[in-house]
Amino acid sequence: QKPEKLPEDVIFVLSIASSKENRFPKVVTMEITADGKKLPQVPMINAGKQKLSEDDKRNNLETLVTRMKYDIFKQMMQAKSVKLELPDLMLNLDETRMAKMQELNKFLHP
Repeated sequence: QKPEKLPEDVIFVLSIASSKENRFPKVVTMEITADGKKLPQVPMINAGKQKLSEDDKRNNLETLVTRMKYDIFKQMMQAKSVKLELPDLMLNLDETRMAKMQELNKFLHP
């Protein structure tokens, strides 16, 4: 259902499975690049660390959370490519995720 009014902020969550324990500090800055354009940096909080299965090499899960300005999220939804950079990690959103972002954008901004 389409909201009557667009939000000022969105809650943005990244869950990262890794072989490294305690990969991220309590507060970390995420850099976002959308279609080659740098967007404002976003501070993220490490909201939780937990162990996954001992059988999996990526047995550490960290959850990073932020309250992101909607304008930044909107630019991400409208982009053809998005890169998220954290210390020691770069994530390129794949075609499937970008298609979902663009689908959401068309729904919210017909």
